[in-house]
Amino acid sequence: MNFRIRYNREKIKELVSYLHKAYELGDIHIVKRVSTMLRVHEGQSVKDISQILGVSLQTVYNWLKAFLLNGYDSFKFNYSPGRRPKLSKSQKLELKQCVLLSPTEYGYDTGCWNTLIIADLLYRKVFFIIEVTYLLHNLGFSWQKARFDHLDSIKRQEWKQNWHNIVKQAQQMNALLLFGDEASFPQWGTLSYTWALKGCQPTVQTSGKRKAYKKIQGVRVNRLLQWSYVLSLHRTIQQ
Repeated sequence: MNFRIRYNREKIKELVSYLHKAYELGDIHIVKRVSTMLRVHEGQSVKDISQILGVSLQTVYNWLKAFLLNGYDSFKFNYSPGRRPKLSKSQKLELKQCVLLSPTEYGYDTGCWNTLIIADLLYRKVFFIIEVTYLLHNLGFSWQKARFDHLDSIKRQEWKQNWHNIVKQAQQMNALLLFGDEASFPQWGTLSYTWALKGCQPTVQTSGKRKAYKKIQGVRVNRLLQWSYVLSLHRTIQQ
C-alpha cells in the first residue's frame, strides 16, 4: 500500500531541524525515523524507503503511525550515558588525594608523578589498570614542570629587612660593600615534569649528592647604590 503525506513549510523546517539534531547526537535510529517522514512527503513509496534505510515494511508503517498519533513525541533521542566507569566516585577522590601528595609517601623513589607510577598505584589499590592520562585530566590535573623546594623563606625575608641597614652602615664606615652571587649549572639534568592540579605548579623535594658547575661573581655597591663588576670565579663542586 502506497500513500503520500504532505506537510507545510513550517513542518518541513521542524523535521529538518530534528534530522540535524539526530546527526549531531549520532542517533541513527532517529535519523532513519525523521528521514522516513521527509521521504514520504517527497512521494517515495514505503517499499523504497524500507530498502534505502534497511528496515522492514512494517517498521516504516509503525514509524508513520507513531508520528501521526504522537507527532514529535515519537522522536525520543537516546542520550547514551556511555560505558560504566571502572572507578567509583570515592575511588576517584581517593586517587586525587594521593596524587596531591608526593610519590615518596607511597614508597616510590622519586618526587614526580608519571603515568606509569600512577598506574602502578592504581593496581596496588584496586587491582586493575586503566587509561591514566584521560582519568587525570578529568580529575583536574595537567602535565607540568615542577619546581625545587630548597629556598629558605625566613632567611630571605630577614635579608630584605636588613639590606637597607647594611648599606647605611657601610656608608657610615666608608667601607667597601661587595655583593656576591652565583649561577649553578647542574650536571644531573633539569627537573622533570609531574602531574599536578591545573593552574598549580607543583613543588618537589630534592635530595642526594650531585655535581654542579658554579659561576661566582662579585659586584661593588657605590654611594649611589650603583653596581660595578669586581671579580668572577668558577669551579665544579660536589653537592
